[in-house]
Amino acid sequence: ALIESQLQKLDAFKARRKEIVNRYNEAFADIEEVFVQKEIPQSDTTRHLYIIQLKLDKLNGTRKEVFDALASENVQCNVHYIPVYYFPHYERLGYKRGLCPHAEAMYEGIISIPLYPAMTDGDVEDVIAAIKKVIAYYRK
Repeated sequence: ALIESQLQKLDAFKARRKEIVNRYNEAFADIEEVFVQKEIPQSDTTRHLYIIQLKLDKLNGTRKEVFDALASENVQCNVHYIPVYYFPHYERLGYKRGLCPHAEAMYEGIISIPLYPAMTDGDVEDVIAAIKKVIAYYRK
């Protein structure tokens, strides 16, 4: 029953997520300290996460500092896509940090920002304003 009720909302959920992604893309397009995932024109992508990649070489702060500053602005972010070999099981198998330097560098600078269908336009604008404020503060 739960799946059935959620499937009936799927088109609306997809549409709202796409609206939010489009607004974020528009808002962050001219912030050189942030890299956003590009859409493939031939695809019909519906993101479950919106990830920004901080260009840490252009900032006077770490991901943790940016993350904490966004939390202070009431924007609850997450960090996803930890390299799998960072987990203890893989470390015990002998996998060492440094194995995939590009993946590790990317991981050090990525943050997932709020993206869910129940966000209001005001919520979206609050996230955008907070990110712009925090990036401006840490800009070199």
